[in-house]
Amino acid sequence: MDEATFKLLTSFIVKGRRFAGSIDSDRLVKDAEYARGVFRKIEDEGDEDVVLLALKLREALSTRGGTAAEPGKEPRDEKYKYGVRS
Repeated sequence: MDEATFKLLTSFIVKGRRFAGSIDSDRLVKDAEYARGVFRKIEDEGDEDVVLLALKLREALSTRGGTAAEPGKEPRDEKYKYGVRS
């Protein structure tokens, strides 16, 4: 995770606590269903600043290949798709 995304994630977690309670950063990045629920709750109940942070974070996670944008897809190394290299 790059520094800008990390700063965005920490700001979102701190400011989003008022609206979504405790936010698990590891789960937010890796679990698409959890991330969708947190983002939905923030968008429904949050103020303008927190909603903007949520949108920016969702965009940052989707551009870096995070699972928050695409549920069910795990990043894989295509080079080893068919098992051990011979």
